[in-house]
Amino acid sequence: HEAGAEACGECAETLDARVDRVLERVLFLHPPVYTCEEAEEKCQPDIPGCAMKNLFLRDKKKNFFLVSALVDSVAPLKDLPLKGKQGSLKFANERELLANLGLLPGSVTPFGLLSDASNRVAYYCDQAVWCKERNASGQVNFHPNSCDATVALHVQDFIDFMENESRHDVTMLELEQKKD
Repeated sequence: HEAGAEACGECAETLDARVDRVLERVLFLHPPVYTCEEAEEKCQPDIPGCAMKNLFLRDKKKNFFLVSALVDSVAPLKDLPLKGKQGSLKFANERELLANLGLLPGSVTPFGLLSDASNRVAYYCDQAVWCKERNASGQVNFHPNSCDATVALHVQDFIDFMENESRHDVTMLELEQKKD
């Protein structure tokens, strides 16, 4: 992953200045992580808040969707109830990720929506972020446009920021928790 580490961004400095201006948040620097498993192994125990996974998807008509879900939620592509979805979903490719969110693989984050000025990407967030049993801290954790840092922030602050600064609606999505 060494080449990917350089490609995934300039550490936390890539986080848009608007985030610093309007959010109370904590930033954690860590080695680059590209999967939820790597994040759990290398940094999650030290970071308070709810670990999230982010799926950048497209349908057959090239409608784009970003889904943020708790790591322990199940997000089956064939069953996701996304508004405007036409046909089956699949993961968008690297070129589409860069063109729509300005991101590289391994650094998918809702903060990439700041680069989607044309609002081509619909945003969905797992409603379990509000569930005290699954998110006792009331915080969510995301990459700040790079895979070598994590930003932790309160759920309501995150939602307000996304809607006000990125101009994207945050549509809550009901997902099931993985069965052990």
